[in-house]
Amino acid sequence: INHVGPKEAPAVDCVRYANLNLEAGKKAMQTPDFGSASTFFESGISFLGEECWLNNYNLSLHLVKNSALVQYAQGNSDICKQRLDEVLDNAICFEDKLDSMNLMLRSLTMMGECMEKA
Repeated sequence: INHVGPKEAPAVDCVRYANLNLEAGKKAMQTPDFGSASTFFESGISFLGEECWLNNYNLSLHLVKNSALVQYAQGNSDICKQRLDEVLDNAICFEDKLDSMNLMLRSLTMMGECMEKA
């Protein structure tokens, strides 16, 4: 999928490539291959560009939420938090924020438990 980067791809194809990366990432999560899933989601996000939340809201929401989930599964708490913050800053309704708020609570709980054990 990602033989062409976002800078080389024609603008009309970028959304298509982002969608393909979303679907590939979801399939990788089912395997579970979280490393590949992370690569697909992050690549998909890169194809959407800076105005992704304005131009492709639903696709951005799904890519970023899934990216946060695989980062959480891999224990990458900093990247997970960045992605969750992005969802919470850009989601337009409570329903779109709910899964991310739940994951944020689980992540913070996990980090707190790790700090107590240290």
